[in-house]
Amino acid sequence: MPRLPLLLSALMAAPLFAKDVPLNNDPVQVVLPVNQEIRIDFPEMVTDLNVPAAANDRLQTLLKPNGVLYWKATGTISDNRVIATTAAGDVILLDIRTGTLPDNDRVIRLVTPAMMQATITPQVTPPNDSLPPFINAQLGAGDGNTAGTTADEYDYSELAAFAFQHYLGPARLVSGIPATRVKVPLIGKHLLRVWGDHLQLRVLNSWLYQGQYITAVQVRNTGVDPIAFDPRAIRGHFLFIATLHEVLQPRGSADDTTVWVFISDRPFNQAAGGR
Repeated sequence: MPRLPLLLSALMAAPLFAKDVPLNNDPVQVVLPVNQEIRIDFPEMVTDLNVPAAANDRLQTLLKPNGVLYWKATGTISDNRVIATTAAGDVILLDIRTGTLPDNDRVIRLVTPAMMQATITPQVTPPNDSLPPFINAQLGAGDGNTAGTTADEYDYSELAAFAFQHYLGPARLVSGIPATRVKVPLIGKHLLRVWGDHLQLRVLNSWLYQGQYITAVQVRNTGVDPIAFDPRAIRGHFLFIATLHEVLQPRGSADDTTVWVFISDRPFNQAAGGR
């Protein structure tokens, strides 16, 4: 029996009483019943969840590696804005407050426009302005396979999430993708120059799965200015690049270091332009 596209499979696995909330440019309104748990399903892995201290003190939070968030308010919370950053670098704003909530609204599923339009037939992924042109070209190639997926239906964001999970929590939470660890490549001084040499890069790990090389790289800002992540500024033959944090703060700050994940169809050094 042919497998359904990954996106449709995720839709069919959604909770029976989940409330679908379309994602657009407006913040998502979240009402938290006091002493009762709610669940929010993000469309992909969340790598950073910024909760204001005033709300965090009255909020029990459990964020799973697959992008499922459990919240339980232990006291009254007035209007506060939470900023969630996904593995692909997308920012989702959540405006939270306590109040009454019907039982059927206690599971919220955040859906993208692409998810709302999903059908059984494979679709071409719409262009994403935050990705380099060569990535959009590959995602929309229409070669007969689901865009951006491997032979076993793992898409690029899932492969990136697999790498990120090694640095976000205990090993038991790492997804079961049967990737093989390969020799960690070295980054020469001039192999991958980005942002005027204000970023210091070090390869942490590299894996191989179904012809896809998944490489995790530690990135540190050595400059005095914050640097926003932009994959278009990175040269090389990469299929997908993701980050844990959208902005790297100046050196010496608590947030001056992050992890990037590169996916390529050749070893990292070759993809970056080396030999």
